Amino acid sequence: MEEDVIKESMLFMYFNGDCGAALDLYQRVFDAEVVERETYGEAKMTEIESAKQLIMNSTFRLGGLTFWPNVVRGTKYVA
Repeated sequence: MEEDVIKESMLFMYFNGDCGAALDLYQRVFDAEVVERETYGEAKMTEIESAKQLIMNSTFRLGGLTFWPNVVRGTKYVA
């Protein structure tokens, strides 16, 4: 009989504007593999100039885990 085993986990992380700095830190300190990094400006999802550089979608891998850190919509940075 085959046992049910979790083969992959994805951890979601939500930031209030500092996601890009966190990605840089994880990559530099832990040698994380950044798989995706897209800003609100690149996705054309905001007209707020100060929010265009914030991370909308990102993914990184570290130690066999996949993380999805993002800036939450509805914060003071992203309408």
